[in-house]
Amino acid sequence: MPVLFASYSGLLGGAERLLLDAAAGLEEPPTLACPEGPLAERAGAAGLHVLTLRERPLELRDRRAGATLDLLGMRRELDAIVRAVRPELLYAWGMRALLAAVGLRRRPPLAFQHNDLLPGPAVARAVRAAARRAEAVSTASECIARELGIPGAQTIHPGVDLDRFVPVPPPDGPPELLVLG
Repeated sequence: MPVLFASYSGLLGGAERLLLDAAAGLEEPPTLACPEGPLAERAGAAGLHVLTLRERPLELRDRRAGATLDLLGMRRELDAIVRAVRPELLYAWGMRALLAAVGLRRRPPLAFQHNDLLPGPAVARAVRAAARRAEAVSTASECIARELGIPGAQTIHPGVDLDRFVPVPPPDGPPELLVLG
């Protein structure tokens, strides 16, 4: 199996939509490890093989010890998946997936897609250190790349499918607006 994507989140936001776009561009359908939810459903419908990870809280605030345990739990799950499916590349999609994946005992080459600004100094140090251990790093914007500060990081700007999202002209006349408060 050539590529295993790993996502901490099972939701379907902008970063997860980018993951699905990247996966769709590969010759051989990859495998995705993520929690159950809209991402897993959409990935399965798109022909990806989906392996389920346990769902973990997304909140960081007031959860330092719990967040560390969550990452260690994800690492254990990813370790078992990597040993079972033997991917040629592990693609950590987001900083939590990276922090879980970078410490795997035996891991394939690691790619990291960074989609967000870093939430604080301690997390920033951990993510930067982990990203330096990845064989390839990509970011969703130049701002994110600058903040990450990893030489050689590639910025891949998300695009808009103009066949799917056709721009419409603005309505005639001035816009109507209701302001409360």
